[in-house]
Amino acid sequence: ENVASIEELERTATGLKTVIRNVVKGKDLGTTAQRGIVKNGRVIYWEAAPGEEAKFQMMVDHVLDANVADRVKSHDDDILIQFRSFIGCFDGTPGASERARPIVENLFDSKLCIYTGADEEPKDICWFRDVFCPSFDENENVASIEELERTATGLKTVIRNVVKGKDLGTTAQRGIVKNGRVIYWEAAPGEEAKFQMMVDHVLDANVADRVKSHDDDILIQ
Repeated sequence: ENVASIEELERTATGLKTVIRNVVKGKDLGTTAQRGIVKNGRVIYWEAAPGEEAKFQMMVDHVLDANVADRVKSHDDDILIQFRSFIGCFDGTPGASERARPIVENLFDSKLCIYTGADEEPKDICWFRDVFCPSFDENENVASIEELERTATGLKTVIRNVVKGKDLGTTAQRGIVKNGRVIYWEAAPGEEAKFQMMVDHVLDANVADRVKSHDDDILIQ
């Protein structure tokens, strides 16, 4: 909602000249003198008046930078909104993994790389979508965001996880965003052991449940 207003305007032998005041994002940038050439009733050339070039360029830069900043902010907000929605799926109610699946497809890149611990091989999107998320959902575990913010390269967050009723505390994590999607994820520095412990608890809890269920079935038979 920037504002431009004409302070002077007149015809010249070759076209017209004007003085325009511009207010960009609430900031008055002052006036710039500009001029144009008219041919066959239409403006075919436009420029700053002599001596006004720097002011004209400054005004253009402010307009474009303001719009770029708005688009970046909107994009950043979208990433944060999607991430909150993703984590919000895991609220302890059944079906979390299925609710999260379409968000995973939009939020995470197909080449996603996840490091769960220093001694672990990196995991890919298939492991995350088809193994970890369903495992987290299987015991109706709960994840909740305590902190979330954008960084220069992506985002960072602090997440609390409750696995099989046990509060595992928080883990600080961070990711790299490229072309609007998270392409890399890891524990924040110093949080690697806690992150790996959380992953192990999620996966081990489900293995233990499946073993117990199988044992019960054997006893019943």
